Amino acid sequence: MKQTILILGAGRSSGSLINYLGKWTASNNIDLIVADLSIAEAKRKTVEYPHIKTMQLDIQEVEQFEKLIINSTVVVSMLPHSLHPKVAKLCIKHSKHLATASYAKREIMAFNKKAKENGLTFLFELGADPGIDHLSACKIINEIKQQNGVINSFKSFTGALMSIQSEKDNPWKYKFTWNPRNVVTAGQGEMARYRVSDLTYYVPYTRLFNKLWEVEFPDLGIYEAYANRNSLDYIKHYQIDGVPTIIRGTLRRKGFCEAWNALIQLGATENITKITIPEDYSYHDFFLKLTDSHNTFSNKKVFEELINSNFSQETWEKIKFLELNSRKAIGAGTYTAAEILEKVLLDKWKLNPKDKDLLVMYHEVDYTIDNKQNKLTSRMSLEGKDADHTAISDTVGLPLAMGVKLLITGKISQKGVVLPVTPEIYTPILKELNNYGIHFTETNV
Repeated sequence: MKQTILILGAGRSSGSLINYLGKWTASNNIDLIVADLSIAEAKRKTVEYPHIKTMQLDIQEVEQFEKLIINSTVVVSMLPHSLHPKVAKLCIKHSKHLATASYAKREIMAFNKKAKENGLTFLFELGADPGIDHLSACKIINEIKQQNGVINSFKSFTGALMSIQSEKDNPWKYKFTWNPRNVVTAGQGEMARYRVSDLTYYVPYTRLFNKLWEVEFPDLGIYEAYANRNSLDYIKHYQIDGVPTIIRGTLRRKGFCEAWNALIQLGATENITKITIPEDYSYHDFFLKLTDSHNTFSNKKVFEELINSNFSQETWEKIKFLELNSRKAIGAGTYTAAEILEKVLLDKWKLNPKDKDLLVMYHEVDYTIDNKQNKLTSRMSLEGKDADHTAISDTVGLPLAMGVKLLITGKISQKGVVLPVTPEIYTPILKELNNYGIHFTETNV
């Protein structure tokens, strides 16, 4: 029976995934289907590959959605993470493999036993971060272990940012290169957790952007990092039991976090309470209501008083840039504060056609071999070509596509919910990524 790969979603990060699998399936007699709510977007992403079938996807149309999965061999989900449990349930029901770049959250881990019982592989966390960070980290860790080394500290930081030239027209030095909603709500939902010198820290969202680390790239400058989700889970995944220090974090340009924290204190990132906005209600009207005040955001001092916090002049320049005082109408509807902020940022942080994004990744590993202390640093950076051909699309789509190829050709033996932390997965993918300019520079001192 002819094999079929089904890609669900043709959004921002799917371009390189579709290109890679489009070329590979064309020469290997494998069917490829791309389904998206926007049939126009699916067709745009597949125009170079006449053999790819495109379909309009509405997951509310249960019968059509289930039929797509029934007729597939491997399902690749590029849908929002909240929809993955629905996809996983159908993959279990119809015995289909599943692959995605998203985190393997608790709802997904609940499928681990049934996937194993059915001989299925649910390949998760195979994008940029999570994904390439796992591949490169586990390679380093396993090489140290092979020398009977002991890991004392593991730190890993990643950022989807802008090239130096493309960040100059924006004081935040940041633009949207992937899902805007995920950026606006980053850090919400659970406390960040990490370990330093055998002490475990739990950091709530309200303090997340206050605790920062610095990372330097010689040719790019200094970035700041905040803790990303639950670092402690990766003690088990990376098999570094007893490691005294482990931190995984997200990189931003210096000064970003202080300014973002000001928006948090304003209440602009709250994503639970639904607010009905009438016609002609302006951004000025809305953001002023968040402060329970009749003052406007007229100057730095007033804004500091409104959020009961002091900040730098650079942060004030970032806040002013967003024009929260705008008399422009939001548009009638029901929104959370985060959704209204997202509307602001979609305009202020949009990519220009010639903008180039930048993916930066950094690992720092302290370890001991024969009682000698060592430190290894590993850096990777990749610049996009333009607003359509981005580094984030390459670093999310290419490793996932390579994992799908391994899966459909029977080269992944593990069953259940699987992360790319074993040599059978990370070795061939790292080797092939090198052909696309995605490689790490390691320094050992």
